[in-house]
Amino acid sequence: MHILKNLSDTTLLTETDRLVASERQITLSVLHHLAEVDRRLLFAKESYPNLFSFCVERLKYTEAQAQRRISAMRLLVSVPEVEARVASGELKVSQMAQVQSFIRAERKETGRRVSKEETTQILGALVGKSTRESERLLLSLSPTLQNRRLTEERIRPVTETHTEIRFTGDAELLALLEEAKALLAHNREMNPPLAEVFKASLRVLIEQK
Repeated sequence: MHILKNLSDTTLLTETDRLVASERQITLSVLHHLAEVDRRLLFAKESYPNLFSFCVERLKYTEAQAQRRISAMRLLVSVPEVEARVASGELKVSQMAQVQSFIRAERKETGRRVSKEETTQILGALVGKSTRESERLLLSLSPTLQNRRLTEERIRPVTETHTEIRFTGDAELLALLEEAKALLAHNREMNPPLAEVFKASLRVLIEQK
């Protein structure tokens, strides 16, 4: 790390670009290796019940990381043409995983099979988009999934003291949330987490009532 301090700005940026490109290639290589492990059922030969357990227990990925890579790998196998766009940085592995999850959900919820041609078109539409923008686009393609997301609410214990609360809000709620965050950030000179924004808002509501 000390050597980096001696690099010129130009050299540092060039090296960073090179490392990021290498990182994308390594990630693609990992996906290809996972595909071959899956094809040979090596996870079973190593006494793992499935590829997901293999990724979490042997490869030490988190559950989210494992699921993301497995989904991306499935898409890469079915649409090999996507590799060039991932290698160039046009598409992210997270977007590949999003598309694969969309395809799986469509089949499960509606019985519709998304064709390879449609998948390719969807991937093209996601180029340059953020994760949130990609999710919005995918939901717009499926009224069934969109309606399910709109009505979905979940309260789930995470630890002894914390609970995950999930629901979908409209544009007005998002605007109010951003405004409340700005007010709290101004008062505390910080970017408050959403949990703090909701707690502060609920305290005011309860006090007023």
